[in-house]
Amino acid sequence: MFHITPLHALAILAVGLCAGVINTVAGGGSILTFPTLIWLGLPPVLANATNAVGVWPGNMGSVWGFRRELRGIEPRWFWLAAAGAFGGVVGAGLLLWTPERSFAHLVPWLIFGATSLFAFEAPLRRLQGEHHLRGPISRGRWILAVLVQVAISIYGGYFGAGMGIAVLTMLGLLGMQDIHVNIGLKNIVAFSTNLTAVIWFILAHRVNWPVAMILAVGTTSGAWAGAHMARRTSPARIRATVVTLGLCMTLSLAWHWRHQHAAARRSPPSGAGFYAEPRLKHYIPLIRLERLGTAERRM
Repeated sequence: MFHITPLHALAILAVGLCAGVINTVAGGGSILTFPTLIWLGLPPVLANATNAVGVWPGNMGSVWGFRRELRGIEPRWFWLAAAGAFGGVVGAGLLLWTPERSFAHLVPWLIFGATSLFAFEAPLRRLQGEHHLRGPISRGRWILAVLVQVAISIYGGYFGAGMGIAVLTMLGLLGMQDIHVNIGLKNIVAFSTNLTAVIWFILAHRVNWPVAMILAVGTTSGAWAGAHMARRTSPARIRATVVTLGLCMTLSLAWHWRHQHAAARRSPPSGAGFYAEPRLKHYIPLIRLERLGTAERRM
């Protein structure tokens, strides 16, 4: 059972505040919040679902903060939000079907992948400038863009960190060169993706609500501040900080899981590790014994 101490609450609030700013300016705040929840003691899948619920109100604040930039935009761009909602449902379902121990082994690689996406954002931006589409977008390319967005949002529903960079890259390649409009669209896509994923996590009872509510306060406050910072501040310095922290989180979590696995191997089978999952075959003998005892009492 996870109990929140005042120090835990303060750490979650502070990290949530930073993540809200980062998500609005550059995206990728989950690189900070998700590992923090794991280090505080939440199991990986529960930490990921709780993180999604806690970060989602910050997405809503980011959408509101960039509402001016989206005035007059073509309505068809909002179909990307519908694609994001569908992808979020699929990604969240995949997460809930992934065994806890398997997801624990994936976590360092997911963090590393998201961090790498941040590190190579500058070359991706140059690629946008060299190869972005000019003129109207054909129906075939638009359909391809929607399908790509579904794939990006499946990843977003499953894990999420770095999804914003992928969305910004796709928008740039499609010819959208106004960075502030792109950030506004990215925030809407992230909002719709996380909304459907959050609904599934709540219905599946995979959320630690005290942690999620504290995180939500931090991310919402940070999103409001980040919307004002994004118009005046280059995100390069924030991005460099996120990449550095992401690499540190990757190494620390890899060490954490390796230490956890070694401890589980040294322990007896009955204590198969913190994230061991029960199997039905473990309970069948107990069920048979219980039935046998009930039958004897009736005799």
